[in-house]
Amino acid sequence: MELTSTNALWGQSGWAWRQLFLDVLARDFGTGLRAVDYHATETARSQINAWVSEQTRTRIRELIPSGAVDSSTRLTLTNALYLKAPWQNPFDLNETGPEPFHRLDGSTVSATMMHSSGDTQLTRGPGWVAIDLPYGRGELAMAVVVPDEGAFATVLSTSRRR
Repeated sequence: MELTSTNALWGQSGWAWRQLFLDVLARDFGTGLRAVDYHATETARSQINAWVSEQTRTRIRELIPSGAVDSSTRLTLTNALYLKAPWQNPFDLNETGPEPFHRLDGSTVSATMMHSSGDTQLTRGPGWVAIDLPYGRGELAMAVVVPDEGAFATVLSTSRRR
């Protein structure tokens, strides 16, 4: 199992960054400030996206979309998480295929869905159903919460209060 987390701050080159700020970044967050020129917006955006792509083993190729930074940008904080781990109970590729996925805006797209016939424990709450999908030897799991139709905002606001 491989789990990595990395942070980077991208600051306007030539800007007078305070040494105390730079020291805190290094000491408390294990990162420094990477200088980019936001006046060359697309170059700066490309540099940030290349770093994110490298950190996520090309899983995220464009974190910063076109237009998200401009010449007035002075600082961008990025955090990349990478997880590569086998499922404790692998999904059967023969039971994986395209199915309709319903978006919040009411539209439907085709998405590849995984299925498993193994023992699973669903948990139900008011307006939602959830399952934990363990990785490897069970030290880590992905929690999947699926709100009932029309209940997304309620479930989200409830989870934020906890």
